[in-house]
Amino acid sequence: MRYNLNKTVLLLSLLLSSSFLKAESGNTAFGFLDIPVSSRVNALGGVNISLVERDLSVTSQNPALLGPEMNKNVSLSYMRYLKDVNLGSCAYAFALNDNGAVAVGAQFINYGDFKMTSEDNQILGNFSAKDMLFNTMIGYNISERWRGGANAKFIYSVYESYSSFAMAVDLGLNYFNEYRDFSFSITANNLGGQLKSFNENREKLPFDLRVGISQALSHAPFRISLTAINLTDWDDKYIDNSVSDDEYGSNKKDNFAKKMFRHMLIGVEYLPTDNFYLAVGYNYKKRAEFAGGGGGFLTGFSAGTGIIIKKFNINASIAQHHISGTSFMIGMNLLLNRF
Repeated sequence: MRYNLNKTVLLLSLLLSSSFLKAESGNTAFGFLDIPVSSRVNALGGVNISLVERDLSVTSQNPALLGPEMNKNVSLSYMRYLKDVNLGSCAYAFALNDNGAVAVGAQFINYGDFKMTSEDNQILGNFSAKDMLFNTMIGYNISERWRGGANAKFIYSVYESYSSFAMAVDLGLNYFNEYRDFSFSITANNLGGQLKSFNENREKLPFDLRVGISQALSHAPFRISLTAINLTDWDDKYIDNSVSDDEYGSNKKDNFAKKMFRHMLIGVEYLPTDNFYLAVGYNYKKRAEFAGGGGGFLTGFSAGTGIIIKKFNINASIAQHHISGTSFMIGMNLLLNRF
């Protein structure tokens, strides 16, 4: 290799590409798969697998939420994150019959331009880093209240002259009782592996086993969602940036209560009508991992709103991950089959 990257660029590249918003132990690639592409999900803490809505974007984390009621539904989203980092997604769904539906979509994340330097810090040029995903999803009614789904994902990443290709699948199951307005889901996300690695070492995908429930209150216009994440990694060690044992902090383990909260996300929605909502979320895991770096009081919190105007479902959300990392996301769903 005739040149190297300076330490700042290298660390930033690794943070954003290989472990974006995922400060846990173990080598994983394609960490961008954990970033929400739904503005509504982003407002509820970043992960939610139990929302039953006519909003195609919420199916990105649980294919079992896809159904024929989303026929001719178009979803678009865009997020502005740190500096030049941009994320976007699009999807389209169509009904197979009265019991099933298929959706196709794409996602991208562009990390901007980086300076390429020599060993003596001479600038040799610029390079870019990108992640892309193309997916095909199916959801099908198993019975009156149970629905299953699968999402096949084709993933491609290119960082300067290095590239990698992987395939993964999400599997989901959802139970929905419309009379009680209660939803229960379980998903296995990112099952798969690299077909082509960046170098000689193959890295694992960020597999995640999740369980979630959503329950609307019977006498008040509120819905509460609880989502459990990383259930196959209960210890879930992470880097504590507030500890100065060495340059990079130290691996930290929490007590039982903190461990439990690191696996739980909570979201609350205010739903005064069928066409409007306000949402807030809290992600303790995100707060524990990033507050030590100066995130402040609002680290781990998120909020958003959405409104349906005729055939347009427009959403916006904000989430603070770090004092310099507040994300803004907008989303739009075009409901072509809405009467």
